[in-house]
Amino acid sequence: MKIKMQQEKVTKNTIRYAAIDEESPVPTVYVKKTGLPEPAPQVITLIIEVGDDV
Repeated sequence: MKIKMQQEKVTKNTIRYAAIDEESPVPTVYVKKTGLPEPAPQVITLIIEVGDDV
């Protein structure tokens, strides 16, 4: 599953991304600024893979 998300809010240490599709099973996600390139991207793609690997 691929979910396109766009930057919605910037906080001190994180950036909140919101799903572009309002029907998305994942409406928002917070990403630490240290995990993103500088400058932070306006749009990201969240990929969810379902499997038996643990």
